[in-house]
Amino acid sequence: MNVMLKQKGTYIYAILMVIGTVFLITGCTSVYYEDSWLDSPTNQHPSLTDLSRLVSTRFSNPDSNTLTKPVIITVHGYSATPFEWQEFADYAESDGSVLVSRVLLGGHVDNIEVFTTTTWQDWGYPIIEEYRALVALGFSRISIAAASAGAPLVLEPLASEKLKELPPPRHLFFVDPFIIPQDKNLNLIPLVGFIVGNVLEYDENTTEAELFNWYRNRPYQTLIQLNKLIKRVRKLLKKNIVLDQASKRPPAKQVAFLRPLKEAKFLSLIF
Repeated sequence: MNVMLKQKGTYIYAILMVIGTVFLITGCTSVYYEDSWLDSPTNQHPSLTDLSRLVSTRFSNPDSNTLTKPVIITVHGYSATPFEWQEFADYAESDGSVLVSRVLLGGHVDNIEVFTTTTWQDWGYPIIEEYRALVALGFSRISIAAASAGAPLVLEPLASEKLKELPPPRHLFFVDPFIIPQDKNLNLIPLVGFIVGNVLEYDENTTEAELFNWYRNRPYQTLIQLNKLIKRVRKLLKKNIVLDQASKRPPAKQVAFLRPLKEAKFLSLIF
């Protein structure tokens, strides 16, 4: 029996080593950045100090006219910044009829060392915080637009009823929602992350704007958190999400997937 267990352990170790080698060959490396990158501790991203990006701070004492305006909370993706939604915000607010609140995910612009220590719960907390703040100020026409990993960060608190005491968002808009990873290697990160270490996404075609507004390093600890998040949300989606039992409006008119969500058949949002 002991011999069989030792052989099994040897096989598992060998498999992990092979997988780790594949990861290393395909671009995994140590953390690397230059001073002008978002990853650098010497580069302070403006979203850290620009609180005007949030409607709750820009209109901390809103008048009755302001409170009637629709508010769209925008949520960027994993390793990104609120810059991801800047162009949308400029366009949406151009005539003054809509307000856009660009949330900064937790731990996303400090530096790569701080980012490495954060959890998916840390990332999502500012979304909940801004939603609560807007409701407390008296805004009632609140919608949420999320890109990529921002989508599961929005769905998780809704599905787990973290906001059950608050009115539900009017609309949800998801752009390229990250629920099922195209790269299946992400599922292996919990097993081989210590071997992988870090994934660096950088080449000669990377623009200065990308270097300044997106992390180029993906430490394995953050990939593990990303994997935990989407696994949790996939389970929650299978149970359906009901936000307001009293409403009879068709869910399809309330949720916009700007790219197909593979498991949309599991999703039932009622507003």
